[in-house]
Amino acid sequence: MKTLTIYLLAGPYTSEDTDIALQMCEKALQKGYGVNLFLYMDGVHVPKIGQKTVKFPNVEARVVKLIRLGLNVKACVRCAAARGYVEGEQDEKTGIFPSRQYVEGACITSIYDFPDWMKTSDKVIVFGE
Repeated sequence: MKTLTIYLLAGPYTSEDTDIALQMCEKALQKGYGVNLFLYMDGVHVPKIGQKTVKFPNVEARVVKLIRLGLNVKACVRCAAARGYVEGEQDEKTGIFPSRQYVEGACITSIYDFPDWMKTSDKVIVFGE
């Protein structure tokens, strides 16, 4: 199976970057790809629980749907901590930092997980500035 990894730096509702990245994730999943989404900088806001939108597609709902279809989602711990999402110490077995503010299936991990995904991916695409 081919693998696509997307590195998303942009937050939801600020530009089309998030929408385009999630669209690519969905299309790749539909074609049978393994798909990873690594969230960095304001991209860490993407899996936040409780998003309420008016006149915009709800990013939280889209991410939940994509995770159910097989999307892997990880967020950078330094970026997530700076924005108030990290709620404790790293689990030594899983490498995951706790957060009750993220949808189920999205996790906060080390930035060093991204290079690991890059090594095993057929294609890496970056969105955001």
